Amino acid sequence: MLAPATVQELEQSSDSPCAKALNDQSPPPGGAVRRTDVYGNQARTVLSSDTLFLSHFTSGWKVVAAGCRPQPQQPYQCRIKGG
Repeated sequence: MLAPATVQELEQSSDSPCAKALNDQSPPPGGAVRRTDVYGNQARTVLSSDTLFLSHFTSGWKVVAAGCRPQPQQPYQCRIKGG
């Protein structure tokens, strides 16, 4: 479900395959979907305890960032993101 650049960044930053890197990051369950905003080929999905950013690829929607928290007067801070 991750976008190719997100998989690549995750593997490079952890020096591990994607599945192990995700397990090491141990992202918490996001919970129920509160809202999804779509802006062309980009989307933001706000869950009860997480925010995901997605992009639309020919193979469908893929997660480009996860574990995101809003910051006052700044962009979101994301634990998992592509380069």
